[in-house]
Amino acid sequence: MNRASRTQSLDVAMDIAFRRGDLTTAEQSAVSNGFSEHSESRGAPAYAKERFTWLATGEQHEPLGALTADALWDWLYIDELWVTPEMRGRGLGRELMQRAEDFEMRVYRQPA
Repeated sequence: MNRASRTQSLDVAMDIAFRRGDLTTAEQSAVSNGFSEHSESRGAPAYAKERFTWLATGEQHEPLGALTADALWDWLYIDELWVTPEMRGRGLGRELMQRAEDFEMRVYRQPA
């Protein structure tokens, strides 16, 4: 699905396209560079995203549940939380969330 529409409501003629998927490498580069330049001009902290994963495994090292998150500007953003059907309703999702929250509080919320 790729849809584009023409607009002049912002006093500038442009197309706004909607599509599934990620930006192209060139598009992502333009956005990232523009974002960094704007942040620097405003004295904002540098854009430094770091990925974290909590993985629960069984006795045979099979995945039972996982939580992935990105740390950005001293905040932890949960991306994915998944638990196998057999482990649902047993508190594993809650435990993964608690561990992520404990990590965030320990690393990013320490009193100055």
